[in-house]
Amino acid sequence: MAISRVTKEHNSLIRELFEKTTGSIKIVSPFITRAMGNILVNCKKQTPGLKAEIITRFYRENFIQGVSEIGALKKLNDCGVKIYALQDLHAKLYLFDDDSALIGSANFTSGGFKSNHELSLHITDEPDANGSLVDYFDELLKAILSQSTEYLLTSEKIADEQAEVERNIKKCRADKGNTNEKRFGAKLPTFGKLGEGDSGLSGSDSIQTILSTENERETIKTRNEQTQSGKNTPEIMTAASEVAKMVYDGTISGAEGKNMISEQTGMNINSAADSINTYRKMHEGERYTRCMNSWGTRIFFENIHKEYGDEALGNALKAARAHVDYYEDVNGYRQRKIVELINEFAMKI
Repeated sequence: MAISRVTKEHNSLIRELFEKTTGSIKIVSPFITRAMGNILVNCKKQTPGLKAEIITRFYRENFIQGVSEIGALKKLNDCGVKIYALQDLHAKLYLFDDDSALIGSANFTSGGFKSNHELSLHITDEPDANGSLVDYFDELLKAILSQSTEYLLTSEKIADEQAEVERNIKKCRADKGNTNEKRFGAKLPTFGKLGEGDSGLSGSDSIQTILSTENERETIKTRNEQTQSGKNTPEIMTAASEVAKMVYDGTISGAEGKNMISEQTGMNINSAADSINTYRKMHEGERYTRCMNSWGTRIFFENIHKEYGDEALGNALKAARAHVDYYEDVNGYRQRKIVELINEFAMKI
């Protein structure tokens, strides 16, 4: 019997567990990408009779943004993996032959199992613990199907969604990042609101209760801000950086600054306040959570470097690196353009 901590070994461990499993694999993961999906597809092909089931999100905006891949779901479905759609899913759980489990922060993505800083527990031959996790999966699945059997995704449903995603990608890019928030799946009560017997799930035993943190609310906040940032032009972000500098220097108050940005540019008042806060966080070298597009980030870097010099730019780069890591941890997607900007400006110091 063993419970071990998993940090850097996620990729090698899950490959080993896939290879050893002969009966069933059960996965709960909000996001799924091809790199990891292909491992399960190959495992299914090499192990006749292997049963595999996945509970995941089915959000169009996730497919458009690339944090989850509809093509991965298609390949999994085509090879016989049963996939079920559940809204508001945040848990990550991997069960192998009902006697081995991996539970933690890692999504079923290349980021989750290769490049992110993740933490999980590997539980083997612990009858009570493993049995409880299997019960959780089975109860969750039962609750989904009790609402409707349509949440078992069919090849037709996946193909239709794939066509919609491909059709919308160009449109969303033209709209500067605004995404189609079409969401499909069972909508169960949140675990904090479940009464006794609700959905057949026990709130005290649920994976959500164990693992959910402020990250869920931060994820929603970040996505909303990402959509909003698509409306902010370089001119708007230039004006915002100049006002943010005035606030940082103490020339005007934060309240005056956010009102000035909003009045001058039409930016949402909350986004204006976030811009000021991001500017301050950059100066202090602290992680910021507001998602800013690449040219907005460039403008802030340029302003800080011009006005305050190399040391201040170094702090801004430190803050941006922390933001990139945070965003990848929460959303399973690395902001490569921001990383490129960080590398570019690092050469100026």
